[in-house]
Amino acid sequence: MVKCDTQDDASTNYERICNGLRAEILEGRFAIGARLKIVDLARRYESSQMPVREALLKLQGEGLVRIAPNRGAVVRAVDERFIRNIYDIREILEAFFARRAAVTASRRDIEELNVIQSAYERHDGDGDIDMRIQLNLRFHTCIYRLAGNEDAQEIIDKHAIVTRMLTRRHNHTPARVRQICEQHRALIAAIVAHDVEAAGEIAGRHMRDACDALIQGMQRDALADTG
Repeated sequence: MVKCDTQDDASTNYERICNGLRAEILEGRFAIGARLKIVDLARRYESSQMPVREALLKLQGEGLVRIAPNRGAVVRAVDERFIRNIYDIREILEAFFARRAAVTASRRDIEELNVIQSAYERHDGDGDIDMRIQLNLRFHTCIYRLAGNEDAQEIIDKHAIVTRMLTRRHNHTPARVRQICEQHRALIAAIVAHDVEAAGEIAGRHMRDACDALIQGMQRDALADTG
């Protein structure tokens, strides 16, 4: 049984159940295709059924759970296809955001990007993973803001928590950190030059490389676990 507060604040229960269930799915504690019964999950998380239902709907939106008529919620495979589907979408949208940023960025905006990236580069140790993830999120969020398209950002945000969790677990080798730094600096340079096409190309390649590195990291760690 996974401890979960049973206080009256349903939103807090929902968030805790959602976070706990998401982590357990990504850690492989539920088999692919396994049914997620509301009654069982309510018992597992020591909660009423309503926040469990809300958590399952949230995870359906993130792509980790499928809710089928007459069957209920089942666990979706977090595999190469799932990752590539997410990053195919991100590649298109990140390129769009970068092209827009190359048009709209002011000197202050570029200074902000440089400050964030410099901080990222200072946190290059094994113990700095969480800080790098936060700074990487700030870097990309700054570019999203410059694009000024909240609806497009909502699509990106749909899988943001899942990709950050997977990245933290599988994709922070020194080589990958160096690659991120190089590509972020190249993207800043393209934005400074107001080179729309270069900014879009760099951002698209950045997502393709992120996808490949994450899949390779997942495969590497799976082999290590079975070895």
